[in-house]
Amino acid sequence: MTPRNAGKEDIAAFFEKVMAEDSARAHQCHEFLRQLGPGTDNTAPQQGG
Repeated sequence: MTPRNAGKEDIAAFFEKVMAEDSARAHQCHEFLRQLGPGTDNTAPQQGG
């Protein structure tokens, strides 16, 4: 049986940590934008140009 992540657990753990931290930062960013009020969290694609 092939080891998970080709035996590179340290590398896999690093990227798992980075992804979790990025997710937490994104959540905090959206929370700050929400606190600033309507119209500040325009992360959806906008129509027009």
